[in-house]
Amino acid sequence: MFALLLGKELNENKKREEDYSVQNCIDIVDTIEELTDEQKTDCNELFQSEMNRQIFVGTKNPKVRLIWLKKKKISG
Repeated sequence: MFALLLGKELNENKKREEDYSVQNCIDIVDTIEELTDEQKTDCNELFQSEMNRQIFVGTKNPKVRLIWLKKKKISG
């Protein structure tokens, strides 16, 4: 029983890590039409921080994501 619970927890942790992966963040940024290619490149630096990745992915409203990105760092 313990092994089953541990396995389930490990799978959930892996899924969370994938959700907040740098690649997932980059994929999301690539869909934001309001950003220039240069701005999208600037976003990559933000995703070196796990906290930034969690905030970015956790923000579901696309307009709020864009505002957050612009306030954080990207040049315009």
